[in-house]
Amino acid sequence: IFYLLYYYYYKRISGSNSKGKDILVYVLAIARIVLTLLPQNEWGKMPGNLTFGIIRNIDTVELIKKFKTPILYWVGGLYFTIVTMAVRGISQIVGDGYLPFPDAALAGIAGLGHVALGVGIVWTILVLINREKRNVGLAK
Repeated sequence: IFYLLYYYYYKRISGSNSKGKDILVYVLAIARIVLTLLPQNEWGKMPGNLTFGIIRNIDTVELIKKFKTPILYWVGGLYFTIVTMAVRGISQIVGDGYLPFPDAALAGIAGLGHVALGVGIVWTILVLINREKRNVGLAK
């Protein structure tokens, strides 16, 4: 509930009125409640389940800020890849393989999509590694 209150405070201060953010915050709050209520959480036992404790207490605002750009690269690459696959599939089924542009152009666009997918995945992994290094450094 604290995160929802904090989010409404953020909305009031920033003037943000995004339905996407609203949905994301509610989904994350519901996921947190579900994780809390799962029996694997071992609420009544000592010391409890460390993994569920970590998952339950992830700082979502920091994660959203850090992962926004790498995820956008990945999603953009995914869109490029899906669109080129759809164009090729439609042209092969409906147009008997006819493309209104050179085949190499479609392959190049698909290649750019795959490059963006790779960049997004590698960037996300690097952000995770740097976050873990920082967390380990804080723990020492």
